[in-house]
Amino acid sequence: MTAPAHPAATICLLRDGSDGVEVLMVRRPDTARFMAGAWVFPGGAVDGEDVALAARYGRGDPERLAWRIAALRELAEEVGIWLTRSGDRTRRVPARHVREIIARESLDFDTDRLIYFSHWITPEPLPLRFDARFFLAAVGPDLEAAIDGEELIDAKWIRPASVLEHQREGRWLVAFPTRKTLERLSEHRRCAEVIDSVAGSSVEPIMPRLRLDGRDLQIVIPGDPGFDEAGADQRSTDFLERMADAVRRRGVVPNEFNIR
Repeated sequence: MTAPAHPAATICLLRDGSDGVEVLMVRRPDTARFMAGAWVFPGGAVDGEDVALAARYGRGDPERLAWRIAALRELAEEVGIWLTRSGDRTRRVPARHVREIIARESLDFDTDRLIYFSHWITPEPLPLRFDARFFLAAVGPDLEAAIDGEELIDAKWIRPASVLEHQREGRWLVAFPTRKTLERLSEHRRCAEVIDSVAGSSVEPIMPRLRLDGRDLQIVIPGDPGFDEAGADQRSTDFLERMADAVRRRGVVPNEFNIR
């Protein structure tokens, strides 16, 4: 039985650095249940309270707006960065108090500022799955992250190409969709170029597939060799057993094949 894909929102926060565009990356602890030890973009699950807040904002469809609110709320909870219509700032508060502050101070997240540019769904064979929408936002050069040291243990503004280099050298664990996003970002020198490249483009959901090439476990997306052939395998008992064997044998971290 395929596990349900839970709605989630991720935000790629960009700024212009002296050597080119930089993106905010955060690291999850090695003990985390999901994406343990991975470098990710800030983000998390969309819930009913996000939908309720979207309805109070009254700017279009609450279901659609909730994804943007979740991305901005998670940004505030995880790294203390608040993007509101009254301005941007860093304000570190315990994550559990963020919703309380939003309500008490009637904070209005700057949802119109986010650019929706990609949509990833976790492959079917994995037990924990997300239906994640990725958003872009650019900020000024002086806005810094403030993590709590528990849910996240590190945060860095870094060039996308440097993240990809760390991943290739085995120093950073970076999930497949994150790598694909970083590859897109690395093609540009300035935030304005990134935004111009994605603004107004249509977004189609991408659900990668897992495939076994001999004894090698791979992830493929539409257009990759073997993608169509892998479709029939995703739910078969034989494939799942062979995939589990490949993970045990090679020490593959399943999180590498997830989203975020």
